[in-house]
Amino acid sequence: MIVQYVTQPDLQVGIILILLGSGLVSLLAGILILIGRGFSKEMRTLASTSTELSKRAIHHDMTALSESVSEILTQINQMMKTAAGTGAFLILTGVVLMAGAYWLTSGLI
Repeated sequence: MIVQYVTQPDLQVGIILILLGSGLVSLLAGILILIGRGFSKEMRTLASTSTELSKRAIHHDMTALSESVSEILTQINQMMKTAAGTGAFLILTGVVLMAGAYWLTSGLI
């Protein structure tokens, strides 16, 4: 019964607000992921410790340990790339949603 009281402009404004809000949330989440994931304390600690272990393994001729440390560093790089890709995708999604809201708004005026 509430459907009888909702007009087309009211529905368009509601859709625009939902798109704008979703776009802002997506944009902010993407920015936070790009800033937070790549520079986290745990990542820096793990990378520095792995580098130190690698130096010691080469000095003491422990090839198995050296290979393991190399694999850890490869995985750290892959995790950073994944976080960067996720952040970029969220930012792009946010921009597209906000552009859609703007496009709908320009149709109302």
